[in-house]
Amino acid sequence: MTLDARAFKGLSRFLAPSAGGPLADRALTEKLITHAQLQECVEEQDRTGLPLDEILVARGILPRVVVDRLRQPHLPPEVVEAAMDPKRVLNKYVLVSRAGQGGMAEVWKAWDRSLGRWVAVKFLKEEVGQPEQRIEREGRMAAGLSHPGIISIYERARHDDGRPYLVMPFVEGSGPACPLPPREAARIGMEVARALAHTHAMKVIHRDVKPANILIGPEGRVVLADFGLAMPASSPASRWAVSGTPEYASPEQVRGDVLDPGTDIYSLGATLFHLLEGRPPFGGLEPKEIVERVLHAPFPRMPSTPPALAAVVRRAMERDRKARFATMTELADALKAVADGPAATRGPTVRTLALVVVVGLLPWAFTWMYMVRERASSQRQEVERPLRLGLAELAEAERLTADDDPAQGGAAAAASRAVAFFRRSLGEAGTDVPEALCALGRSFELLGQEGRAHEAWERAGDLPEARLGLARLWLRRHLDGRREYDWREAARDELKLAATGQPEDPSPALALFCEGKWAEALAAAGPARATRRSDDVFQLALGIAAGHLKRWKEADEYFTQALRLKPQSPSVYFHFGVGHAEGGRKEEAAACFEAALQYALPGWNLEKDAKTRLAALR
Repeated sequence: MTLDARAFKGLSRFLAPSAGGPLADRALTEKLITHAQLQECVEEQDRTGLPLDEILVARGILPRVVVDRLRQPHLPPEVVEAAMDPKRVLNKYVLVSRAGQGGMAEVWKAWDRSLGRWVAVKFLKEEVGQPEQRIEREGRMAAGLSHPGIISIYERARHDDGRPYLVMPFVEGSGPACPLPPREAARIGMEVARALAHTHAMKVIHRDVKPANILIGPEGRVVLADFGLAMPASSPASRWAVSGTPEYASPEQVRGDVLDPGTDIYSLGATLFHLLEGRPPFGGLEPKEIVERVLHAPFPRMPSTPPALAAVVRRAMERDRKARFATMTELADALKAVADGPAATRGPTVRTLALVVVVGLLPWAFTWMYMVRERASSQRQEVERPLRLGLAELAEAERLTADDDPAQGGAAAAASRAVAFFRRSLGEAGTDVPEALCALGRSFELLGQEGRAHEAWERAGDLPEARLGLARLWLRRHLDGRREYDWREAARDELKLAATGQPEDPSPALALFCEGKWAEALAAAGPARATRRSDDVFQLALGIAAGHLKRWKEADEYFTQALRLKPQSPSVYFHFGVGHAEGGRKEEAAACFEAALQYALPGWNLEKDAKTRLAALR
């Protein structure tokens, strides 16, 4: 494949969907300019090096006042409406809606006008005593923590009326809908335990772990909130102890004893009890009645919970601190063993439903065996129907990814619909269905959400397609130049588990690629060459292998397909450039390295190598 270097550079500018950056995106969305006008302006920018906005003004396409407006962060309509009320404007924040409130505080969803993002603003209620000290303490406690499962603090400030407040990231989500399936409850408990392990390592005790302080995001992200009652773990003062919510407070906490991290272990155990059984372990009409039961009542039965998980909850809630889990990490490990183990269910037996989806030469030719709990016919249909619809949407997403224009967004829309169907099916099943999780992971991968794909494939267990998915993630990191771990070796380990012996299986070819056996890898690709056209890692690996063998025409075909699948990937451009350079095509190689550096984000591992190679070509 031969391209003029200048033409290639211009082409690379248009491989991004917007072809002009955020300002151009907004101008196109508001129909202030046409695609033809934008193309002319970008071509002039390539010739002159002038900023795009200056060219738009100079050509008379947009007036200066409109360009200045487009530079400003876009305001959602609800923010514009709220900003009309002066009482809703808090310095640089606009208070849009009340997101929640408790006994001591209220939290508002707000818009940060300076950075153009959603935030959460927390006020203490007027009747709460010593608001300044409380806000300062919470801000100081949370500010020292850095964990994805803990809401951080952006700012501590004061309203014009004197009220102090905290500003935090706004997390879309809600509390867990109890009761939950056992493995989902164990997963949530494990994530909270890991966040608390970090908290304890930083010498902070939360003191108010309960379901209301756990947020579950739309994609299943678990976040621990509200450090309003947090205290230093080193504090010896028992005056810190009498607080919290009685239903989830430890015996030592309700007695007013000096506390240690074990109090959070008990509270997380009580929270897990609620997640599993749909009610607190100890209830009552009055706080005094609840405290009496916390101190003296026998441990309540857990009829809806598998014995292994019930034993974990019971140990966490032992009245004797020494009998509980020694650390939050130990509790997290116990919950992980439950979450990762065989599906624990009570009642009906398990049956197998076979579902075959044939998608021709597409990479996801599924023959699934779905394991779901025995249900009545109408309930079974509620599980099966979204599965079928999800697989059909995933097949469509694969087809569009492999052969259509990715800028049209059809593949992403189909993959998003597949995600919704698979989630609905998993919710109806009430337990993990490995095959559905595997398909969910692939849907996430097509959407570029590798973290969610990773989680789904890990939960799917040892299914070959799940191991192959993980191998692709690790191999993609290797090809991105990441060296904090031997990702190529990690990919090879997964590929050993992924091999099925089927002709369309790409695992053998990828395993040989990991070993540097280029000719063998290309020979082993077989029918997978056609069926895996939507797999950017597979196409890129074959291109690199063909380049090592100086099979340039074949390499160009694979590189071109990989670039079509990932049009803004600096790593794909980099490896394409290496192939051009080794083939003696200096202009094409330089254009590829220029494009790689253009699309690279800060910290891209191959940046230095790309600059060195580009300098050598000039």
